[in-house]
Amino acid sequence: MSILAGKELGRRLQAWMNPLLGDSAPLDYTLKTAELAKDCVDLDPNSRPNMSKVAFTLSKILLNSQAQEKSILAVKSLFTSMGSRTNLS
Repeated sequence: MSILAGKELGRRLQAWMNPLLGDSAPLDYTLKTAELAKDCVDLDPNSRPNMSKVAFTLSKILLNSQAQEKSILAVKSLFTSMGSRTNLS
């Protein structure tokens, strides 16, 4: 049975992934990448994406994940600086 077929895709994909990846591979981006890979090996060659679509999709996934990471780091930095200020009082 395919990881990407049926219900509970995220849960099955997460169980299949290497646990050492931890939070370094957010599930939503991993799922989008896996779906793209599945499309690339479709039995019908006419249904497969061309390389420019593959490159564009991978670039979009990467840029979105980098933007999310920067946002998370900014929030962590804010809370860290707020925590150090309250400890000084």
